[in-house]
Amino acid sequence: MNHFAFGILSKPIFRQKLMSHCSGGDGMAVPQTKGFTRGMVAGAFVAAALLAAATVPALGQVGPPVTTGRPTDWTHHRLVFSNPGTLADADKKGKTAHVQAVLHDTRFVLQQMKVDPKLRPNVTPGGGPDKGSKTKGTPIHKDWSKVLSVGLVNPNAFPAKYSFSTTTFSCTSDFVVYPTGIAGATTTQATIVAFDELYGTSGPSGTGCGAGAGGGAVPLVDWAYNTAYSSALVADNSLVKTSPVLSLDGTQVAFIQATTGGGAAASLILLKPSTGTSVVALNTASTNVAAASYRTCNAPCMTRLILSGAPIDSFSAPFYDYANDMLYVGDDNGTLHKFTNVFVSGTPTEVSTGFPVQVSALANNNLTSPVYDPGTGRVFVGDNSGVLYSVTASTGVLFAKSAVLSQTATGGFYDSPLVDSSAQTVYAFLSTSKAQAGGCAKNDNCVYQFPTTFTGSGTSVGTSEPIGVGNGGGGLVYLWDGEFDNIYYSSTNGTAGNLYVVGNNNAGGGTGNLYRVPITNTGAMGTPVATAVNKGGQSPFPSPVTEFCNNGTSACVASGTATTSGTDFIFFSVYNGTGGTCVQTAGHGCVVAYDVTSGTPVFSSFLDELYGNTTFKCFVTGGLVVDNAIPTGTEAGASEIYFMGLGGTTANLCGGGATGAASLFGIQSAQ
Repeated sequence: MNHFAFGILSKPIFRQKLMSHCSGGDGMAVPQTKGFTRGMVAGAFVAAALLAAATVPALGQVGPPVTTGRPTDWTHHRLVFSNPGTLADADKKGKTAHVQAVLHDTRFVLQQMKVDPKLRPNVTPGGGPDKGSKTKGTPIHKDWSKVLSVGLVNPNAFPAKYSFSTTTFSCTSDFVVYPTGIAGATTTQATIVAFDELYGTSGPSGTGCGAGAGGGAVPLVDWAYNTAYSSALVADNSLVKTSPVLSLDGTQVAFIQATTGGGAAASLILLKPSTGTSVVALNTASTNVAAASYRTCNAPCMTRLILSGAPIDSFSAPFYDYANDMLYVGDDNGTLHKFTNVFVSGTPTEVSTGFPVQVSALANNNLTSPVYDPGTGRVFVGDNSGVLYSVTASTGVLFAKSAVLSQTATGGFYDSPLVDSSAQTVYAFLSTSKAQAGGCAKNDNCVYQFPTTFTGSGTSVGTSEPIGVGNGGGGLVYLWDGEFDNIYYSSTNGTAGNLYVVGNNNAGGGTGNLYRVPITNTGAMGTPVATAVNKGGQSPFPSPVTEFCNNGTSACVASGTATTSGTDFIFFSVYNGTGGTCVQTAGHGCVVAYDVTSGTPVFSSFLDELYGNTTFKCFVTGGLVVDNAIPTGTEAGASEIYFMGLGGTTANLCGGGATGAASLFGIQSAQ
């Protein structure tokens, strides 16, 4: 049976392992005596900057202030910030304006709030460290699962999580949003769904959801909508298969609704949800409104904005700019679109001056999800021919583009660029590289590094490092993004630490590897070091990599070579994984955690992913979101990993042809 399933992971990753690592035996946090505290930026200045950003809108910011609540969606994994250093240092280097832009960026503030509890009124300390098993490799326990239905979503799609309070979890208010990837053919078929009652019963007695707060089994449907209706209220069978994004206050959701072939063009949907346990079809004059009426419509309601030119969109998710209430998204015709008045005020509108901009001159070039960089004011986006573009966000002018980096016409970029705004660097992950002098060879999986200020019109190749063999035959074996470790994030302007990515992602041989790409003291990439992560002879079909450093109620601390207080993890999934006792037979995948505290990966925990009779064809999960570090006390149990599992018998992205993956959804708790 093909189905959606939801589950929760518990114990050894966080409660049993991390707190024994991060706290003293008396329940007090380990003193932070050396190295950088992640979130420590410019000493006293950062406290003032964060306070300003957390209480009043930053310069030019039109969105609501970051007072309570915190969204976590795909964009928070693609626009990231290493330690930007002090304003005094920035002034000496003539970069004061750049550092000011970083410090006042909402995603920077949210990143600091997440990783450093001192910067938010968050976790109640509780009763000291967990004294459970400290054995490495203990299987991750699944507390529960929930069966729904079958759909098609992209294997790099992330769910979107919202926590309404930074002081405590809420069973009824916190929620997580998933695209279903199912065509909205009937009024009872949801295209997008949210769940609450997320935290299970694995915390201390009486604190779990479902056992009391909502009176039912966890999780519960918070809301579910069929949004596949045109402005004329006509059903068109469209679906949602890329990542949704949330407004800063959690009251609105934006996502791209795609054609299923021969139907409606791709559209931007803006949705105001309202709690309800049954599927609601947004097909009435009061629930499906014109853009001019969206600001004042009563939830539940939506508006649908067809992308200019009526294009298809296979891979590009929307990127929302909190400060300016703007949104960017690409399409399959090589065109970048911009929308204004998205969540805050005014009539939502696609910008027609300077945008949409045709960044790719080649026909039918799929664009990746874009990333807006506040440090340069530019939007970075790639395409499937292996070209990286830089667009001036205010004007739509194509500022620069790289050379064609891919060896094959379909071996290029399919995941968004990874931008470190502090370090002024952009990373892009290519499926099949051309030979690059001093870098990648022909047909390599390859990670490229460019300065965010790169120039040129088709000549730039940046610097590159090989991360295994790509699929030189041109088949679509996609390579998704990696992520940095805490050492990197704690370093000044990205001058230490490591980038982790799963490569050697080819169609027919070798072993999938986790590559650790060292970052040198100049910010350059060093020689990658490989660790095998799946059974040889087939692609690992990995998910994107997600990092999370847990030091309980304290911030993680790092020197230039290791995390010295806290335990740093990376999470990802692979097909036929070799970690622990992951099952290495057809149909099995594995979610794994590696401890990267020391600066090198050490296998930690795993969860074999096979739900009932549902097997995996290739990709096991989409992107993983980790929301909190709450290891003990009355709030234990409110630390989760959320992801979409990708199972089922429907054709997916194993070898091209289809544009999605049969979806087996998962909500996982890492305690």
